[in-house]
Amino acid sequence: AERLKEQVAEFKTLQERERAMQGRVRDKEEEVSVLRTQLEKAKRDKEEAKKEREDGDKAKRDQISAAETALKEQEAAQALALKELASLKEQVSSLQKSLEAKEGEVKAVETKAAQSQDKERVLGAQAAELEQKITQLNSVITWLRGEVLEAQEEAEGVVLALSHPSQPPSA
Repeated sequence: AERLKEQVAEFKTLQERERAMQGRVRDKEEEVSVLRTQLEKAKRDKEEAKKEREDGDKAKRDQISAAETALKEQEAAQALALKELASLKEQVSSLQKSLEAKEGEVKAVETKAAQSQDKERVLGAQAAELEQKITQLNSVITWLRGEVLEAQEEAEGVVLALSHPSQPPSA
């Protein structure tokens, strides 16, 4: 009976140990469950982070692509503006040459006009001199006519006096 008591005590001890072990197993299972939950959450977080990184990388690639496109468009616009500027410079150069040619023509016309004015002044002075000479000559002619008339009257007086000696000359 002693042996039976020992075996029962041993059995109870084993049962208690088994219960304690089952409790530890449950604790470990709970820990494993918590760790699995944490592992699942970590995997989800990792996947989300990976997706966010990929989305961020895609956004960066999109930004880079958009910037490259904008740069190409700006370079094309700049090239077009440079072509237009070169064209405008050519037009300005052509207009400047045309202007210089017109200025040359204007100077030639002005020179001719100045020469014409000089000729006009010279001819005007000559005309004034000729008018003065004509006036002087007309005065001389008028004076000479007067002299001729006087001489004719005297001659007539002399002719009369010679043809009629009895009348004294009236002059």
